[in-house]
This record gives sequence, structure tokens and C-alpha cells, in this order.
Amino acid sequence: MRDLRISLFGNVRVGFGDTPQKRLTRVVKGLLAYLVLYRERSHSREVLSNLFWGEYTEQSARSCLNTTLWRLRGILEPGRINKGTYLVSAADGDVAFNRDSKYWLDVEEFDTTVGRCMVPRVADLKPSQAKSLEKGLKLYVAELMEGCYDDWAVGERDRLRNKYLQGLERLMEYHDLRKSYEEAVTFGQQILYHDPLREDVHRDVMRLFAQSGQRTRAIRHFEKCCDLLDKELGVAPAGETRALYERILQLADGHVITASPESASSSTLEASTLNELTTSVRHAIDDCDAVRRRLSQLEDLLRKLGAPDSSANE
Repeated sequence: MRDLRISLFGNVRVGFGDTPQKRLTRVVKGLLAYLVLYRERSHSREVLSNLFWGEYTEQSARSCLNTTLWRLRGILEPGRINKGTYLVSAADGDVAFNRDSKYWLDVEEFDTTVGRCMVPRVADLKPSQAKSLEKGLKLYVAELMEGCYDDWAVGERDRLRNKYLQGLERLMEYHDLRKSYEEAVTFGQQILYHDPLREDVHRDVMRLFAQSGQRTRAIRHFEKCCDLLDKELGVAPAGETRALYERILQLADGHVITASPESASSSTLEASTLNELTTSVRHAIDDCDAVRRRLSQLEDLLRKLGAPDSSANE
């Protein structure tokens, strides 16, 4: 017998091995998805009846549940497959998906693969892990259970969507760190496809274009970002975004290229960042000196007033 295959990303689908996946009714899809998403526990028939047929009378809801379970069992355990192989019914009537059975679930594979590759620091991500992460993200062909807006489904859909976006962001940072700017841009654009108002990612894409020598595309992306923010939110880009645009614009219009476009644009941006950091450090040192002077003045005043020296207690 071939293993059961269940797909929940996009439309809910069920099949065995390479056999065509079966068409399911809306209510069967919902019950199957609920049982496999929450496969770590069993579910009482009362809870399931209220969850899926809450507007019905208790008797009608129980009847609908029994009918749907019968149809679902016929799909999961057809022919010679023993009853209880995938759908377990306890003596007290509780129902559960048998997570010890041989099955493949796209959501579980996605969760496991992506979770295993999300190391704390991008610098620690190995090439093999990056490939595995990219492979895991490809399982996310669409949002979980498209067209289902039940609360339990929406919550799980948001969790998986956030995990998908975090994985894309991790790969963007991974390729950026290795100066694989074209690959980094690809993942940045995928993030923006799903979450177009992420202004921080728009800045990343602008910077990546500039670092790869594609300053014209960086400028055009800024213009696209401006149009999007104005149309969707009625706001202008943040000061940080405009400051990055100004630096890139200076590179395009005023910078003299003495090396390859890639290395020149990258080194100039890095030099600009270094200057900003140096200035910030100098300001911080000045602030520290000012605080020391104020503390010294305060100690002198306390001594004149006869108060104990605060430094003596340190």
C-alpha cells in the first residue's frame, strides 16, 4: 500500500502515492484539515459538532458529523485498508488522526524543514541548510486552505505565512552576506509579493540593486515604493528610505567609476556607511563626556552641601 499524501497549502487534496488526488466536499476538507493540523490530540464529537455545525440543533449537528466522518473514512481508508489505519475512533467516541500511520503532510514537512534551518544567526547558516531551507519554502505553493475563513484555520494560516516570510528573509540575508546580490534580490522580491508594504524590505532591495551595480533599477524601485505607499497608505516613504535613495542617486549622478560597477557601487555604499558610523561614535563620545562633566559638577555640589560622596559607596 502506498503512503497517504495530504496537501493543505492552497486547495485541500488527498491521494495515495502517485495516484490522482481525490476531490473533496467543502465540509470534508474542513474536518480533515482540522484533524491533521491538530493531530497531537483527540477531539470529542461534541466539540467537532459545535465547531462545524454550531448553527444546527444538537441532534442535527451530531448526524452531520457522523455522515462526514463516514465519508472521510471512505476517502482515507478505501478498499482493503484497515479501519483505524488513519482515522481513529476511541471507545468514548473521541476522534483523531493517527499520527503514527505512514503519511506525508505538506504542512508538517514545511514546518519541520524550515524550522530546522532557522539558525539564530544568518552567518551560521551552512550552504546545505540554505538549500534545504529553499526546498522547504517551495512547499508553500499558496496560503493554507484558501477560501476557508474559520477562526481555527485563519490562526494557523497566519502562523505558517509568517514562518514562510521569515524563511525568505533569512535567505535574502544569507545571499546578501555572501555578496550573491541577484539571489538576494529574488528572495526580497518574493517577500514583497506576499507583503508589499514592508518598507524595510523595499530598502533592502534598493540597496542590493545598488551593490550589484544596477543603480537605475534601485532608483526605479524607490519610485515604485513611493507610488505603492501613496496609493495604499497615503504616506510618503520614511526618512531612512529617502536617505538611502539620496545616497544611491549620488552614486548614479556624481560618482566617478574607477573599477567595475559592482565593486565601485559596493565600496562607495560601504564608505558612506562607515562615515555615518564614525560620526555617530563621535557624537556618542561627546555625549559621554558631557555626562561625566555633569556628574563631576553634581559631586562637587553635594560635597559643598555636606552630603556623602556618591562615589564612596561604589
